[in-house]
Amino acid sequence: MSRCSVVQQYAITTRNQWFQRLINLRDSRRRRHRDRLLFVEGVTLINALSDEWRVVALASPARKRLSEWTETQVTRLAPETRLLLDEALFDEVSTKEDASSELIAIIGAPPLDGVRLPVDHTVLLMDRPSSHGNFGTILRAADAFGAGGVVMTGHAIDPFDPRTLRASAGSFFRVPVARLDGAALTGWLDETGATLVGTTAWADEQLGDAALPVPMVLAFGNEKSGLSERLKARCDRLIGIEMAGYATSLNVANMVSICLYEARRQQRAGA
Repeated sequence: MSRCSVVQQYAITTRNQWFQRLINLRDSRRRRHRDRLLFVEGVTLINALSDEWRVVALASPARKRLSEWTETQVTRLAPETRLLLDEALFDEVSTKEDASSELIAIIGAPPLDGVRLPVDHTVLLMDRPSSHGNFGTILRAADAFGAGGVVMTGHAIDPFDPRTLRASAGSFFRVPVARLDGAALTGWLDETGATLVGTTAWADEQLGDAALPVPMVLAFGNEKSGLSERLKARCDRLIGIEMAGYATSLNVANMVSICLYEARRQQRAGA
C-alpha cells in the first residue's frame, strides 16, 4: 500500500491524549478492538512489518540519538504521525524492561471476526485458547510449517494483545487469523470441504500411524479442558500423540508444532 507523504509530528512532554492513547492500546483489549489498532514494540516485530500494514504512528524518545536501525525503520515505514516523547514518558509506555527500546509502532489491525480462510492444505482451528504466550507460539509454528492460517473459536485470549504479538516473534504479521463462532464456524467448515481432524490425549489413532488428509482443518482444544465435546462430535477423525513417559499430555503449542511438522512432512513426501 502507498505510504503517507505528509507526516505530522508531535512533541509529547505531558501525559496528554497521545500518551493516554498509547497506554490504552498497550493495556486495553476493548480499545484495541474499538479503534482497530495494535501496539507493536521490539526489533523483531517491527522488522516483520511489510508495506501491507498501515502505520498510524511511530513513537520514539526525544532528545536521544537514535540508532541507525531506528532511523531506517522510520524512513521505511513512513508513518502518518511521528511522536517524540520525553524519555521518562517513553519509558513509562514501553514494555521493554531493559530500557533498550527506541521505537513503538501503532498500526492498523487486520479484520478478524467473520473472516473465512481458504483451506488449500492445512488450517488450524483453536478452540478457546487461553494463553497469550501459547497462541503467539502457535502462530510461529503455523508460519514455520506453512499452515494457511489460524481460526479461533469460543471465549479466547485477544490475538491483538502485545503479549501475543511478542510471543509470535513476528509471525502474527505473516499468518492470517480469523474468529468464527456458531453458525459462521459451521458454515465455514461446510464450505471448505476439508477433513476436520481433532486432537485429544485419548484418541485411538496415533499421529505416527495416521495418514493426514489434504486439505485439512486441524483442531486443538483449550489448554486445560481440551477440545470441546461439540467439536469432537463434529470431527471426522480424532488423533493423539503416543506418550512414552509419565506425562499424559503436552502443552498445546508443542502439540501444534509436532502435528504441523508431521503434516508438512507427509505433504512433501506425497508431492
